[in-house]
Amino acid sequence: MHKISRIKLALAGLASLSVLLTGCQPPLEPGMEVSEGDSSNYCNIEGIQKAPATIPSQTVTILAPTNNFVDFTTIVTRSETKIKETLGGSLPEKKLAEAKGREISVVLADGNPRLVAKRSVQPLGDSPYDITSAIDSSFGVFRLANKCAAGSFKRTQDQIKTYEGTDLLKALSVAADQLTVSGPKTIFILGNGIQTKGAIQMQEPGQFPKSESSARLLALGLKGIGEIPDLAGAEVHWFGMGQVDGVNQALSEKAATSLESFWKQVIELGNGKIGEICALCGAGEPHPNAIQVPSFEVKTCKLVRLYEEDGVEFKPDSDNFVNISKAQSAAKLIAAQFKGKGCDELEVTGFAAAGKDRSQYEKQKVEIDKTNLALTKKRAAAFARLIRAAGFSGAISSSGGGTCGTEWSASGAVDLDLQRLCRRVEVSN
Repeated sequence: MHKISRIKLALAGLASLSVLLTGCQPPLEPGMEVSEGDSSNYCNIEGIQKAPATIPSQTVTILAPTNNFVDFTTIVTRSETKIKETLGGSLPEKKLAEAKGREISVVLADGNPRLVAKRSVQPLGDSPYDITSAIDSSFGVFRLANKCAAGSFKRTQDQIKTYEGTDLLKALSVAADQLTVSGPKTIFILGNGIQTKGAIQMQEPGQFPKSESSARLLALGLKGIGEIPDLAGAEVHWFGMGQVDGVNQALSEKAATSLESFWKQVIELGNGKIGEICALCGAGEPHPNAIQVPSFEVKTCKLVRLYEEDGVEFKPDSDNFVNISKAQSAAKLIAAQFKGKGCDELEVTGFAAAGKDRSQYEKQKVEIDKTNLALTKKRAAAFARLIRAAGFSGAISSSGGGTCGTEWSASGAVDLDLQRLCRRVEVSN
């Protein structure tokens, strides 16, 4: 055969092999632009690669690059080392063979969550170079998915289609469906945790977890209607929890903390294990191609402390008020204040004094704390009933804070002024 013909045949064979292995053009180097007229298909990554005979571990990444978040590439950068490790990216050369068959799936958590790609480490040979290349190739779909769905590679003729809104619960269900083996199972969620589609729509009144108690009630409610996915055996890591852009969406620190509490409880109710939760993992502004989600105001009201002189005074060892008229007046003020601020839920927490010097309290701590926990819970519920009667129609919860624990002077003796501050009821949103 002529030398030039042999060269052409070899190049053609390599080109065919490249298509078989990747199913798409190689991604551009960072910083290179894709022009609107470029006909190359960099985003042809959707689809499922044929699974290997043995899958030692499975990884699922859930992407929620929304326009109320931050620059999603900064979240990707923060998470990629840990994600690549699950594929064997940090294995020493002598153990690289352990990476063979490890699987990664990419789920898009927009308004219509779905699996967009699945790849596994399937090297052409057994050399360290072959295995490392296969790890990089499998990991590449994670890097590329965001750019093609909501980033700089997205074009009309070459993109991963997205739908308005985000449904993280459904995305978690899709992720759980990918976890089919008995080996290590890991889920990475990249998003701020605000869900606007599906079983819970946080932009609607009463559906954003504004407090620890409402987070618990919302999560239990979802469990009751069968909307919590089965995450048994999976470890869940979350990057960007509660982080918003500050323009399309704002959250107070308390609201962000409550949002984190909600998702932790969802994971635990699904029998999943909570891994790393990184709240402030990204920076910058959302990409113009980010998934559009509705913006809304999360209204919060400042914590209010009410003491005996405010009317919240109880008879000894009882949940009966000393002056019911004065207590009703205090409840009316609270109801009006929270309604006026647009807060549609509140929690009442009671606290009590130990009533003894520190040394005596420490000897009887278990008994005193048990008694005070039950008593403060009943007292909080009693004041909550007055707030309801005063016209507050939103959700009200109550809890016992138990023994205050700050009523002593430096010597350990009871300080009457500090003791009065212990006997209180707190109302928070």
